[in-house]
Amino acid sequence: LLQITSQDSWASFVRPMVVEHWYLALYFFPFYGIMIMVVNNLITAIIVETSLDTAKADRETERMHNIKDTQRKLQDVEKAISKADGDCSGTVTKDEMMEAYMGDPIVRMKVD
Repeated sequence: LLQITSQDSWASFVRPMVVEHWYLALYFFPFYGIMIMVVNNLITAIIVETSLDTAKADRETERMHNIKDTQRKLQDVEKAISKADGDCSGTVTKDEMMEAYMGDPIVRMKVD
């Protein structure tokens, strides 16, 4: 059966038996057909599983990149707001924000 599954000269092995006992064809040929389907399904399953694992890893990498990017942007906005707090009161008034926005291109870039 291993010789049939691996297609290692299986015809030279099976043909003499089938010629002498025709009913063995009812065993060998369905076995061969089923084994082809099983091997094809296994190969397909491996390819699909690998693709799914790769897609999952890609999504995780993208998620981590997005988190880092969001954290960096948040830090930039916090720096811009603290820079806009001219009187160091811990709060930013509308006038302070507008003054920082209009007067400092770096703050404008961070806030936009």
